[in-house]
Amino acid sequence: MVIFANATLIIQIIADKLPPPICLLFKSKENICAVAENLAKEAEDVLRNSLTRDCCKQLESVLLAISPNCRVYPFGSRVSGLGNKDSDLDVFVDMDEDYFGKKFQDAKKQVMLIRGINKILQKHKDFAGTIPVLSARTPILKLYHIPTKLDCDLSFKHGLSVENTKFLRLCIEMQPVCQRLILLVKSWAGYIIFENITTYALAMLCIFYLQTHGYLISVDKLFELNKHKRINISGWKTIAYALSLEDMKLHIKPYQGTLTELMEHFFKYYCFFNFASDVACPLLGKVVKRSLFEGDIEKLPPQMDTYITQLTGDDPEFFRSNSPMCIQDPFDLSHNLTKAVHKTTLIKFQEMCKLSYEYLKQLH
Repeated sequence: MVIFANATLIIQIIADKLPPPICLLFKSKENICAVAENLAKEAEDVLRNSLTRDCCKQLESVLLAISPNCRVYPFGSRVSGLGNKDSDLDVFVDMDEDYFGKKFQDAKKQVMLIRGINKILQKHKDFAGTIPVLSARTPILKLYHIPTKLDCDLSFKHGLSVENTKFLRLCIEMQPVCQRLILLVKSWAGYIIFENITTYALAMLCIFYLQTHGYLISVDKLFELNKHKRINISGWKTIAYALSLEDMKLHIKPYQGTLTELMEHFFKYYCFFNFASDVACPLLGKVVKRSLFEGDIEKLPPQMDTYITQLTGDDPEFFRSNSPMCIQDPFDLSHNLTKAVHKTTLIKFQEMCKLSYEYLKQLH
């Protein structure tokens, strides 16, 4: 009885420090599983319904009048299996066979292209609320598609984001618990609000954790397994997916624990993660010391050859290793997904991870 009373008291102390919706989410192992199943079902429903296809089809139809080579490619959470009915639709618009990033790459051309597309879509009855966002790392055109009621973000630079989404989907298909983990972490983060930690960055944290424990393979290993074909987009290697899913699964171990245990171990891993010295690197599936990005670049792992090559080009972009939190994009190795995260946000993130770990530990 004393042990039970102590456990109850510990849970109550921790619960007082967590947002009430998180305590409700974590109230039992059964509830965690039920919430995860509902989130996964909604995500798969969104993936399979016709709204994304209908919107993309109309976009392509309108823009084909300008360029006969125009093709549109949906990406993001609605396509990866991590979305919900309120998720925006992300679309890469290839205006002239530029999926691989060989045209329209400089900032001025992007601005001119987006302004031109904006004028055309403003005149179309099925599109509304067009807003060019020209100062972003990848400029976009925001709009609302009236027939499907979808908010859309259109980008025009290259297809790398489409490849990122394919990678996310592959991870889910290789290790189905990955989807539930990401959706639960995404839901958890939504109750707290971590400024400048995007849902994509959270997904990469989940994938990286699974990689470090053998439940997913590194991107570099995927390159090796699919080495007979190579796809290069704007100087970055991507995965050709020549090998079957079943063959790729042979290189990971299936997760056999409970979802609650996985959540607990995820939070424990990141509450103790040394962000001050380490970069989460999905390319390698292990940490890389941030000091390597700040010294002689030739000392970087050889798998980062595309990053080193990029730095010798006309418009080099250095990985922002001076940020408090560093998560490297799996393909665009110059991109720190959390470069804008402040120290206070990182402290808050790790504190919430610690409290969540301690709370879940009491459910045993």
